[in-house]
Amino acid sequence: MNDDVIIPPMTQMNVETKVIFNTPACERRTERQHTGDDNVWATEAHEAVRGVLVARTLLPNRACKVPVQLFNVTDRPVTVRGATVLGNLERLHAFSAQSNTPLRQEAPADAEKRIVDEVMAKVDPSVPDEFKTKLRQLLMRYSSVFSKDELDLGFTDLVTHRIDTGDARPVR
Repeated sequence: MNDDVIIPPMTQMNVETKVIFNTPACERRTERQHTGDDNVWATEAHEAVRGVLVARTLLPNRACKVPVQLFNVTDRPVTVRGATVLGNLERLHAFSAQSNTPLRQEAPADAEKRIVDEVMAKVDPSVPDEFKTKLRQLLMRYSSVFSKDELDLGFTDLVTHRIDTGDARPVR
């Protein structure tokens, strides 16, 4: 982190960090951009400073402005100083479990059809065919709203909500 960050009580937040190598992080990344390095890095879950946890997170393939998720689990704001080392990185190796070839991206239309087929396979056999046909058409019309895999879930700040926990404190 470059600057101090204040994390409100019982809050999670992403903070921009930099990876420190033996050479300055941004210079090292520039050198490595052309090497074809397929390594993936992750943080380990641990307590970085008293009351602040670092989440286990896969990191983007860069050394600067790396988002790390922090959790303040205390009932008071916690200041994390800019020079704080938040943890060590663990090297993971990306590969396909099916072959040694690079992972192939599925075409969007194929992914949408696959998702609809998976949903339709779970429809009770007693449902009449005409309803199944209408359901399939409805699912195909709105197939763009379905998550294609665990990596395409997004984030929005257009809507906010509250969960009334009564007298109980929220978990996060």
